[in-house]
Amino acid sequence: MHFPPSFVDIMMHLLYHLVDELDLCGLVSTRWMYPMERYMKTLKTYVHNMVRPKGSMVEGYIQDECLGFITEYLQRFEVV
Repeated sequence: MHFPPSFVDIMMHLLYHLVDELDLCGLVSTRWMYPMERYMKTLKTYVHNMVRPKGSMVEGYIQDECLGFITEYLQRFEVV
């Protein structure tokens, strides 16, 4: 163990992950967060239960994916 547990607070932990992210993705200036922020806005619209927002996001995402799949599936077998 290099550091005692009392030394590792949230900021040191964040620094560890930032270094890993630099190794994986390169410089921060070469990435763009706007698409992810837009998608988070879409996921936040699924929240109906404020007690468990992550669960609501997952349920909304699954419903959206299922509806999209069913729509594409039915369009393939649509009789003209």
